[in-house]
Amino acid sequence: MSHRLSLSLFALYLLLIGIGQLLLLPPFEGYDETGHYSLIAQVAQERAFPLDGNATITAQVKDYQQNGPMPYAVFEPYQENGGLTYPAFFHNAPLREAYPQTFGQPDGKPFYEPTENRNWQIQHPPLYYLLMGKLLGQFPNTSFLDRFFILRLASYLLACAGLVIGMAGTLRYTNENLHPYITLAFFIYPALLPEIVPEFARLGNDSLCALIFGCAWTLCLRHARSGSGWGASLLLATLWSAALLTKAFFIATLGGWGLYLLFSWARQHHTKNTTTSTIRQLAATALPVMAGLGWYLFKYHQTGALVGHLEYKVALENTQNLGTALLSGISFLDVANNLTNFIMTWSWTGMASQLRLHELILLPMTITPIWLMVKGGRLSSDNAEREGQLLSLFLLIPFLAALAHHALILIIIGTKGGTPGWYLHIFMIPLTLLIAHGLRVLWSRRPARLALGGLTAYALLVTTAGRWAELAMTGGCAICDANKLFSFLMPSACLSVAPEIFQRISLWGHPATGLPLILAATLLIFVLIPLAWRQIPHIRKDFLGAGQDRACNAGLRR
Repeated sequence: MSHRLSLSLFALYLLLIGIGQLLLLPPFEGYDETGHYSLIAQVAQERAFPLDGNATITAQVKDYQQNGPMPYAVFEPYQENGGLTYPAFFHNAPLREAYPQTFGQPDGKPFYEPTENRNWQIQHPPLYYLLMGKLLGQFPNTSFLDRFFILRLASYLLACAGLVIGMAGTLRYTNENLHPYITLAFFIYPALLPEIVPEFARLGNDSLCALIFGCAWTLCLRHARSGSGWGASLLLATLWSAALLTKAFFIATLGGWGLYLLFSWARQHHTKNTTTSTIRQLAATALPVMAGLGWYLFKYHQTGALVGHLEYKVALENTQNLGTALLSGISFLDVANNLTNFIMTWSWTGMASQLRLHELILLPMTITPIWLMVKGGRLSSDNAEREGQLLSLFLLIPFLAALAHHALILIIIGTKGGTPGWYLHIFMIPLTLLIAHGLRVLWSRRPARLALGGLTAYALLVTTAGRWAELAMTGGCAICDANKLFSFLMPSACLSVAPEIFQRISLWGHPATGLPLILAATLLIFVLIPLAWRQIPHIRKDFLGAGQDRACNAGLRR
C-alpha cells in the first residue's frame, strides 16, 4: 500500500466517521461546549478576546437549556442538568413541536448576550477563540443549529488536517521497513481507542492543538533524522508559539523538545555541524518561550497562577503551601481512582453526558494499546528508528507529567472525576509510532497476532454497540442508571423503535445522512485493518512449510 493511498484512506475514514458523528450530535453534547461556544460567541460579538477576564455564558445557552434537551450532569444527581433531559424533553409536546422553529430558523439575536454565569473557559489562551470567533462572525443570518454545526465542522477539520499531516510526516521521516507497521497502527488506533472521534468532533481548542502538534511533530522528526536549517527552525518556533497561545500544557511539551535537543547533542560527536544545528534549534526554541511569556505572565497577574487555570487559583486560595498539600493531602486511593478514570476516558467516554458501558467491557480495549506500547518500549538498534522513539518519549513524558500534576491539584481541591484521558489523542502521532514498534516486536508470534486481531474486532463491535446506545440515549429511549451506565427503556436495546429514535434525532440532526456515513466508515475500517495487516511481509511465513519457514526467518534476520 503506497503512502499516498494510506494517507487518503486514513483521511477518508476520519471524514466519514467524524462528519457522521456531527450530523447526529445534539448541541452541547461535546465536552465543555457551553463554555467554548459562549467564548466564541463573545469574541464574534465584541470582535476581541476578553482580556479583562469578564466572560460569561451567553444567553443563547440558557435559552437552549430552557427549550431543548441537555446532557446529563457529570456528577450526581445526574438528572439535574440545569434543564431538560432527553426523555423529559420528548415528553414535553409543546417544546418538541416548537424546537425546529426556535433553533432551526434565523432568530436575529446577537451571538452573545451576557448572563450572571461565569465562563470558566476564559482560563485558556486566546488563539482558538479568535479564529473561531472570526468564522462565526461570517454567519450572522443563520440559525443556531447551523452555526453550531459550522463551528463543529471547522474544528473537526482542523484536527483531521493535523492527524493526516502527522501521519505523512511519520511515514516520510521513518525507515521504510517500519512503514507497514505504522500504517496498521494508524488504522487500528481509532478502532482500539474510539474516544478520538468525540474528542475532536465537537467545539474545543483541542482540535487546533492537534493541527499544530501534527505540523510540529513533522518538523521535529525531520530535524531528528537529518537536522534543519534556519527556515525550518523558525517555522517550528512559530508553531510552538501558536501552541502556547492555544493551550497551557504545551509548556511541558516544549520543555520536552528542549531536553531532547540537549540530550541529542550530548550523545553525539561534537562536530561543528552538530553543535551549530543544536544551537540553532535551541535558539529557535527560545522564541516561543519569549512569545508566550507575555501571555502567561499576564495570566499570573490576573489569577495568581502561572498557567491561569482556575483550579490552580482555587488550590492556592485553599492552601498556603501546595508542596505540603501534595505530600499530605493525597491518598493512594485518590491516585488509583484518578489513574483509572484517566485510562478509561482515553479509551471511550462518548459524549458530554458520559453515559458509559461497564469498565469490564472496555478493559480489553484499554489494555491493548498499552500492551503494544510496552512491547515496543525497547529502543531499536537502528539509529533512525531509535531517534523516532526517543523523540516520542521526550514529547510525551513531560506532557503526562503535566497532566499528573493537574490531577493532583484536582484531588487537593476536592474535584471528582479527575483529569480526563481524551487529551492524549492530541498526541496520537507519537503514540502510534510507539504502537508500531510494539506491532513489529509481536508480529513474529502467531498467538500474539491472533490475540491482537481478536481484540481489534472486539473493540470495533463494542464501539458499534456504544454508538447505538448513544443514539438511543439522545432519542430518549436510554437513560442513565445509578452508576451512570446505559439503561434501555425498551426491550432489545431499543432496536425495535429505531425509526422513532431517528425521527426524534432529526429535530437537530440529519440521521438520513449521518448514519450512512458512520456505517460506511465502520465498513471501511473493517476492510482497511485486514488490508494493512496483509502488507506486513512476513505474515506469510505461517503458511510455509517448516523448512521454508526456517529459511524465511534466516533471511529476515539477515
